[in-house]
Amino acid sequence: MARYEFKSVFADEIQNYVNDKSSAGFNGANCRQSLIGFDRFCAEQGIQEPVFTTFHASKWLEQRGNESHTTHYSRINASKHFLKYLSIKGYNVYVVRDIKYKGTDFQPHIYTDTETENYFLAVDGYYSTRNRKDSIQYPVLFRILYCCGTRINGNSWNKEKRH
Repeated sequence: MARYEFKSVFADEIQNYVNDKSSAGFNGANCRQSLIGFDRFCAEQGIQEPVFTTFHASKWLEQRGNESHTTHYSRINASKHFLKYLSIKGYNVYVVRDIKYKGTDFQPHIYTDTETENYFLAVDGYYSTRNRKDSIQYPVLFRILYCCGTRINGNSWNKEKRH
């Protein structure tokens, strides 16, 4: 998978910020990943000058339809620190406000014995005419996922496949 290249008017400053954070001992990869969405937003908004207005901030602060409170909080918090960085460097940017952290009310679904049995019957019964190995590989893969409690985040999977 190709590494995402920053494209917005803030691309160079984002890279400088990530480098500065890495030099200071922070996880640069996490910092970089957090700002990819901000970079895409700025590019999609057609921001041509290194200025981030209250108009842009109000659009950026909106919680997306499929975005959890925790993800929303993390997205805004990461960009807020970057905008503070830009402000200190003299850029005309509106530093987004803090948003209230809301804990998640997510409750995992624990499979019943019947659901577990049906899950493995479906996996074991899968057959593909395109790739015969799938009928061997998928039961192993899904048992690993099930037994280890691993979850696949559909949003992240789809984003990575698109870009």
